[in-house]
Amino acid sequence: NYLRWFEEAFAPYHGPLPRAMYHDSYEHNSNWSPDSFDQFARRRGYRLETELPALLGSQDDDRAARVKCDYRETLSDILIEETLPLWVQWCHSRGILTCNQAHGSPGNLLDLYALADIPETEMFHTDRAKLVSKLASSAAHVTGRRLTAAETGTWLAEHFTETLADMKYLQDDLFLSGVNHISPGNPSLCVHLPRAKLRAQPGVPGILSAPRSRSPGRGRWTF
Repeated sequence: NYLRWFEEAFAPYHGPLPRAMYHDSYEHNSNWSPDSFDQFARRRGYRLETELPALLGSQDDDRAARVKCDYRETLSDILIEETLPLWVQWCHSRGILTCNQAHGSPGNLLDLYALADIPETEMFHTDRAKLVSKLASSAAHVTGRRLTAAETGTWLAEHFTETLADMKYLQDDLFLSGVNHISPGNPSLCVHLPRAKLRAQPGVPGILSAPRSRSPGRGRWTF
């Protein structure tokens, strides 16, 4: 399965493991698996093969609505009961936390956020829906999670035009949404330089820079 690639990558490595494994927002089209027909029959009590015209057709009647609802509930059930728990168990067995952006998933977002150790939301550009971000913080609250994270500053305006004031306004919105763990988007990495040169070099240890969005003179935070 998909996790086998990570097992092979980590096999020869014996150093410190990552603190957490991050699953970005669900931005791919994954709505089927080899056992989908059997999963559907087991969970819904009838064979989806007999209702493909209702599922894939253009009719807008009660039967089609019920079949599509059952199909979508099945996808959600598989994600919540099998797919995400498999990933969480794999990480926990290696002492790694999980950080999940559930938004975009074809499932119940509250349940999917709640499966992760660190539910993570995001805001960007003009998309500042606090209610959407509260799905992550609400899941963290009801499950006793200590952190609610947010991918922050990925895209606030046209590239190289953003200011630290823009970031401040964004973070205020995130804090109002229940976020308490800021994760700056797209940080650049660089080799270590002497401390005396840090302030002259964006992206080196001690300074976090997202150069694709902020100007060279504005895109730095000194830790």
